[in-house]
Amino acid sequence: MPSVPSTVSVSRDAAGRYFVSCLCGSEPASLPLTSSMAGIDAGLKDLFVTDTGFRSGNPRHTAKYAARLALRQRRLSKQAKGSKNRARARLKVARLHAKIADCRQDALHKATRELINDNQVVCVESLKGKNLIRNPSLSKATADAGWGELVRQLRYKGEWAGRSVVAIDQFFPSSKRCRCCGFTIKKM
Repeated sequence: MPSVPSTVSVSRDAAGRYFVSCLCGSEPASLPLTSSMAGIDAGLKDLFVTDTGFRSGNPRHTAKYAARLALRQRRLSKQAKGSKNRARARLKVARLHAKIADCRQDALHKATRELINDNQVVCVESLKGKNLIRNPSLSKATADAGWGELVRQLRYKGEWAGRSVVAIDQFFPSSKRCRCCGFTIKKM
């Protein structure tokens, strides 16, 4: 640890895992200046696409574990309330939910770290996640993508590294405009 911790807290999540958090005071080291900039466009097929055409891919963690999760939830629903078997089944469901959340967080941390390390300025759409989740056909995929968490991580990592993260209006034609000449495609 860089210094003596001022606060130490122990917490336990629904999956039964314990976490120890130590609060230490230190200044984050800023990264060297670069001349590159990136604009990212969030999507469902790919988590994001940069203005250079790089596609991040979308691991779809919830879909990957959907069958296992459905089976464990079915088994949980059939257990008698208050029984030890129900408590065990609830713990199995909670552990699987935690695994899915951890996989999603890991993928987002890797993607945001790469974006912040490589670019001085990152421009992001200002999407309203709550409005997107209201669409029943896309709600599960939208929630699984984790766009809000992507933007949150970009902002705090940008502050730590001395980079700028700029929010762009969601109706700005960022995907339709050529980054070199500025030509805008009418239909896309």
